[in-house]
Amino acid sequence: MGLCVTHLPMPANATPEQVAHVKDLDKQISKAAGHKNVQEQQIAKLLLLGAGESGKSTLFRQMTKLFGKGFTEDQRLAFRAAIHQGVRESVALIIKDNRDHYSHDEKFHLSAASERAAEKALEFGKEEKFTMEEASLYKILWADKGFRLTFENRKTVQVPESIVHFFENLDRIVEESYIPNDDDLILMRIRTTGLVREEFQIENLRFVLHDVGGQRNERRKWINLFDGVTAVLFVIAISEYDQVCFEDEKTNRIVESLEVFDETFNKNVFLATPIILFLNKRDLFEKKFGKVPIDNYFSEWKGTTKEQAYDFFREKFVNRLKNKRDVFTHVTNATDSDNCLKVFHAVQHIIVKLQLGESGFL
Repeated sequence: MGLCVTHLPMPANATPEQVAHVKDLDKQISKAAGHKNVQEQQIAKLLLLGAGESGKSTLFRQMTKLFGKGFTEDQRLAFRAAIHQGVRESVALIIKDNRDHYSHDEKFHLSAASERAAEKALEFGKEEKFTMEEASLYKILWADKGFRLTFENRKTVQVPESIVHFFENLDRIVEESYIPNDDDLILMRIRTTGLVREEFQIENLRFVLHDVGGQRNERRKWINLFDGVTAVLFVIAISEYDQVCFEDEKTNRIVESLEVFDETFNKNVFLATPIILFLNKRDLFEKKFGKVPIDNYFSEWKGTTKEQAYDFFREKFVNRLKNKRDVFTHVTNATDSDNCLKVFHAVQHIIVKLQLGESGFL
């Protein structure tokens, strides 16, 4: 289902300058509508790129939900097994982390009942059916303070924050009749492999959004998408400034993102491409800010506020560019549909303006 609008959306708290700017764009779009032979030929091709675990695939699923065709029942059922396996793998990783790194710290110790539950939980294999018995073990573990504390203090363990949603909904997701809802599909963690795309339309302008895996072995496929790109949406998980990569468990995730950004946007094919930078996982960053010092990982950090931190990370990326071009920045939370709706409305403004400029209407 495409998105059709007569006018560009206006934020409720828009300033007089923003109102004037949007009205001006509306006039330009109306003018452009009289040139359908040009406008109908235009397709805004957007690439959604970023390092692994940045949240870009979550953002892609949000776009599918908000502007695309949504999810069919068959697609929902296909994701059910991935959700069950994600819970199972996360439990195993947290148990291992607890035993490997926190056995010496009494506040991380599991109760006797939780230790028994952990032993049984580790016996379930990948192909086994997700059962009430298994879910009951996970409920015991999730109620244990030591288990929760281990999860909250993870740095090298690849367990997504969104797993909390599934721990809190074990009774529902274990039911025989369980069909994942929109929240489940947005919050599930599954690594993208290959190329996926979604299309939607605004006025006479068609958007094609591409997502490709962010892990190192997937990035070689990005080259297949470089031709004819209108803009690149590059996603960074700013909350993960103290965490390491899935691939080697040594490289800081922000450092990895910086390297990917540098390698991508300093290629000849992208030297003039507009960049829309998403500083993602804002909610997790705000929980962590002040508790985990940024300068423990980036010694040049001298700020004191969250807003300064957003500017700090933005500048680290922009400074990697070897030539000047447009960089538009948004602080995002990809798991929040309302936030994504507002952010993508802003992206619409940017893309329409870029397309009108290319067509000579500005």
